[in-house]
Amino acid sequence: SRFGNNEIAVLSYMGRFGDRKFKIVSRPSMRYHHGGVSVSGMPDFAVKEGGRLRLIKLGTRQKASHSDIVDLVLQAILLASREKGLNIAEEDILFLDIKTDTAIRARRSARLSKSVDLACEELESMCS
Repeated sequence: SRFGNNEIAVLSYMGRFGDRKFKIVSRPSMRYHHGGVSVSGMPDFAVKEGGRLRLIKLGTRQKASHSDIVDLVLQAILLASREKGLNIAEEDILFLDIKTDTAIRARRSARLSKSVDLACEELESMCS
């Protein structure tokens, strides 16, 4: 359930960053648009820490090689946050692997942005 996932996410975040002061806040509703495709950029939860908004996506990577997929998900969230006009730094967009208790931060990448756009174009061509 969504509540169970949020609880896992909060516990994972607290376990990793528990010594820091943060407040859980409402997730911003965000979408990234490219061509005729709209991609959800919804994090699983959001926190405010020291005046900074942090967006967190949670999940598990089956293999370390799946980090490319995580990078694309984080890039989609980053692109959606920019389109929404939110001023969120890349390092404030995180993927928490709840299985390994590791955090992966978004990074600015023209290659990843292009990959998200190409995926949108591919989806659009499949639906035409």
